[in-house]
Amino acid sequence: MEKTPFYFQSLGIFLLMIWNPVTSIPEDPKASHVPVFPSDIFHNKTIITDHHHLEDELKHEIGDINLDNVSEDELEFYYFTVHDFDHNKLLDGLEIMAALQDSLEHYLGDAFSKEDKMKHYIAMTDEVLQEDDLDKDGFLTFVEYMHSQKRTASPTTILDKNAKDKTGSKKSD
Repeated sequence: MEKTPFYFQSLGIFLLMIWNPVTSIPEDPKASHVPVFPSDIFHNKTIITDHHHLEDELKHEIGDINLDNVSEDELEFYYFTVHDFDHNKLLDGLEIMAALQDSLEHYLGDAFSKEDKMKHYIAMTDEVLQEDDLDKDGFLTFVEYMHSQKRTASPTTILDKNAKDKTGSKKSD
């Protein structure tokens, strides 16, 4: 009986370890490229930093506007107004969902199926209404929206453009 060379045995064991899920080493979850659906995006002020999206949408409402020189509160107002499709000064669930979709679509791309995206949008919309609709009427007023933005704001979610004052120089802390 002839012996199998050592390197063939080693190769065989190595291949078994790689292909056998029981003995294979699990991947580091941080190194995984599986996309994670962002949470609490409605309260993240960075969602309104896409001035071009807002400017394009506002063209249909008020004409050309340059959002580079407006305050954070003005940007919030425009973001709210752009998603108030029926112009009743309230955001209902569908309008909140549209705002979330507009804000996340570029981030998510094709990483999730349409069904998974819709499930997340519905869950996030329900969460926004549960937490931020203070009078529980099923609508978000601008005051409720701003209250939620101020309540959940953190230094990491403040707009980058607000790190500069109106003259363009950095604010000192």
